[in-house]
Amino acid sequence: MTVWEAGKPVKTYHAHNTWGIAGLNALRNWFAGLGGTPITHIAWVDTAGVERARDIVTQRLVTADKAVLFRQYLPSATPSNGYTLNRIRAYNAQSGGTRFAEAVFDAAGVAKTTNNQITVEWTHTFADGGT
Repeated sequence: MTVWEAGKPVKTYHAHNTWGIAGLNALRNWFAGLGGTPITHIAWVDTAGVERARDIVTQRLVTADKAVLFRQYLPSATPSNGYTLNRIRAYNAQSGGTRFAEAVFDAAGVAKTTNNQITVEWTHTFADGGT
C-alpha cells in the first residue's frame, strides 16, 4: 500500500499472509472457472477497528505466472478523512458480504486528510501445488 501526497509517494507499507480460508477458496474457485468474484470492494478501517470507507476495486489482473493483483484507490475526498487508518479488508460486497482478507499495514496508522491519497495493491502469489 502506498500513501501519496502532492502526486508523490511518501510512504509504502507491506503486509504478508493476510488471506483467510474464505478468501483462498474464492480465489481457487474464481481461477478454476467455478464462478464468483473473490474481491469486489476494499474497506478502510481506523485504529479503533471502525470501517471508515469501502469502495469498489478499480483493477483486477494477473500480474505474472501464479500471481493476481487487486488494486483500489482511496482519493483525497472520502468519508475516511479525519481518521487514522491502519488496516484494509477485502470483501465481495459494498456492505456486509464475506471478508476474504485483512491486513494491518501500520500499528500507528496513516492520518487520512484531503492532502493525501492511498492506493492499495493486494497481490496473492500462488504456491506450487495450490494457494
